[in-house]
Amino acid sequence: MSNARLFGPWQAQVDAGPDIPPRQATLNLQRNPEFSESLSGTITRDTGTGQVAGDVDNGVFTLEESSDGKTITATWTGQIVEGSCGREIRGVWKNISDPTEHDFILRKQAGWQ
Repeated sequence: MSNARLFGPWQAQVDAGPDIPPRQATLNLQRNPEFSESLSGTITRDTGTGQVAGDVDNGVFTLEESSDGKTITATWTGQIVEGSCGREIRGVWKNISDPTEHDFILRKQAGWQ
């Protein structure tokens, strides 16, 4: 799958733990202006907006997140869900400062190809 299929807005749901509602975020992915075969964009939560960069290689989705635009604060690693036509990705989100891993689901927002 090409990275271009991932361009556009995504709704993110990150599992926060037992008896805690999942955390929500919106990712907006686009072509990385510095590396044309990679992704870049923004992530927006109720706490603010950060930056993301990554790619898909052999079906493995990887994304690095930065809250300040300089240091990596979290990583996303997952797989495109088979049969989803590239519209759903599931995997693990990890905050760099916390060893706990959290499951995530990314769903492409309606209206985008």
